[in-house]
Amino acid sequence: MTVKIVSSLPGTGKTSWAIEKMNREGKDKRFLFVTPFVKEIERVVDACSSIGIKTPDEGRGGGRKKTDILNLLKNNENIATSHALFTAMDEGFINRIRGRGYTLILDESIELVSELNLYGGRGPYDEDSLSVILTREDMDYFCSRDILSVDPLDFAVSPSEERSLRLYRRVFNLAKMGLLYYINDSVLIYVFPPALFAENIFSEYFVLTYQFDLQLQKSYFDFFGIGYEKYYAFANDNGGYSIAPGEYDERLFLKDLRDKIHIVESPYINEVGDPYVADNGHTYYSALSSTHYLNHFDEFSEQLKKNLTNFFGNITNSKVEDRMWTTFKAYRGKFSKTRHVPRKEGSFAPMNSRATNNYREKTIIAYLVNRYYRPHTKKFFETKGVVLNDDDLALSEMLQFLFRSSIREGRDIQVYMPSYRMRTILNTYLEFGSKFPDDFSVER
Repeated sequence: MTVKIVSSLPGTGKTSWAIEKMNREGKDKRFLFVTPFVKEIERVVDACSSIGIKTPDEGRGGGRKKTDILNLLKNNENIATSHALFTAMDEGFINRIRGRGYTLILDESIELVSELNLYGGRGPYDEDSLSVILTREDMDYFCSRDILSVDPLDFAVSPSEERSLRLYRRVFNLAKMGLLYYINDSVLIYVFPPALFAENIFSEYFVLTYQFDLQLQKSYFDFFGIGYEKYYAFANDNGGYSIAPGEYDERLFLKDLRDKIHIVESPYINEVGDPYVADNGHTYYSALSSTHYLNHFDEFSEQLKKNLTNFFGNITNSKVEDRMWTTFKAYRGKFSKTRHVPRKEGSFAPMNSRATNNYREKTIIAYLVNRYYRPHTKKFFETKGVVLNDDDLALSEMLQFLFRSSIREGRDIQVYMPSYRMRTILNTYLEFGSKFPDDFSVER
């Protein structure tokens, strides 16, 4: 089965095309539409009222949406649901939907690979946290007693044929399905069931996204040998939207973006994100990364807060309702008392925001992170020769975040991005597009 990747700029009509397709075909075919946010689910349900799209409901499912979605599938209903519920589906879901002729439409990429610990769900987590340490101790116990085994080549976790884990039934079941990997004897990796993309599960697969080539989802498909074809969306001559094979031509909009994205280049407020020389004499470009926050936040936090106040209150002299900002989730509360930083909902956006229009009026953007892949995630993919590029992740997430703002409406935005590395990547993209020069390096 081949997945159709509809990859083009936010605002080019990908979701609108999907809505038109469901309205046109939904009385004869069955659709499962999956999107990150409740508001987008509501939008699709309202726009497709003629075909009666249902959403999983706890009331109908005896307190569990998971139970209700299985019932909806049994009744061959058209369904719109969330990423969170879809990624929680198990072998029972696969068996229920197999052969029913559903078309899957994924609005934006889902979390296909994640760290897992037995005491806190999916990560990422600080490797020194108690839950991660306990998970590591439990895995050592399971492996030393042949309850579980770990393949030395690809780190795949397998259960013993003779034993079961009564207290850790979930781990046993995930291992039995081939969805667990134990990397470097320290971190459990969970992968979304690749069987969902196999023959006879869905009749068609569509993924609506932007910058697919830069995403972890592409690496996941390559890792498991899942075929895909690229399409792009566009407004047709009939007042609607269509898709066509091929890749979206970034040159059509890059000049316009360069004119509308105004990046603050002040050395004073950007110094906090500059490269730094460590005690070993090596220059690092990881300032404002998650590790840098973890190890040095107390050292740079006051200056970063002052810079944020300066940007919102003085440099832009902006209104509160125009501001949008992000940092790592664990540090959001650290900025709660910072002057001029909006406290109410609707101003802070998760750094990996995508597929939402909630921030489309924002013109003043503060992006306080420097993004890298987790080392264990990279190690997992390397077992099959799939190499993850940190700059691809940085660019993909950054662009998705910026396109939540009013830039998607064609309006100018002002951006405070103190990380030297992230600014360099963004400026290079605005000049060359996502096909960076072969000799590109942030360190030059």
